[in-house]
Amino acid sequence: MSKTKFDIFMPAGGIGKRLGAITKKKPKPLIKIFNREFILYVIDSLIKSNFDTLNLMISYKKDLFKSLKLPNIKVNLIEDRNRRGTFNCLFQAKTYIKKNFIYSNSDEIIDEDIKKLINIFETKRLDVLQLYFLDKKGESIDKKFIINKKKYDKNKLYTEAGLKILNKNFLKKKTKLSYKKLEDYILDNRKNFKIKFYIIDKRPFSIDSSNRILRTKKYLQKKN
Repeated sequence: MSKTKFDIFMPAGGIGKRLGAITKKKPKPLIKIFNREFILYVIDSLIKSNFDTLNLMISYKKDLFKSLKLPNIKVNLIEDRNRRGTFNCLFQAKTYIKKNFIYSNSDEIIDEDIKKLINIFETKRLDVLQLYFLDKKGESIDKKFIINKKKYDKNKLYTEAGLKILNKNFLKKKTKLSYKKLEDYILDNRKNFKIKFYIIDKRPFSIDSSNRILRTKKYLQKKN
């Protein structure tokens, strides 16, 4: 197992409009589940591995994150001033990228063995490892990129999960800044990167809607 320390980059500046009044006073990642900010559960699911620094990219009601009681790891609060999408958010923060890193959404938990995923990333010497899950509202994906091909069905559709493992030189390729989504940058530069997909068994546990919050609560009750 790798002894190399990774960093975490986590966008946490979304408004969360779909949740209506719930996010008028606080950012979506700070919604409390069982009297604890949801982002802390997300961080818990990641830092069991060998991580060094957590880089939180904040914007909407950013000052509320300053009082967040975070785990005993180094934390950088990076303000996303322009709010022009996930690619630009990470590009603005590129001076903080010193080592290979996990890019994780702050509003969903991926129930996977992160150490195993890091081992795959390092063993295969990848630039990008992306996670996908089965989803009838998703899209088809190319089998040639998939690592665990036994879980792939060409007749099914898949959606990308909100977690990636990325090489520290990921943003040093020649690029334009018109991308909004990080995924668009990856797709447009796929010939320049060594990319693999990994299909996970479960849809991420998120807080995007009341139904998903209920599902996530049940999951957290079982875990704790």
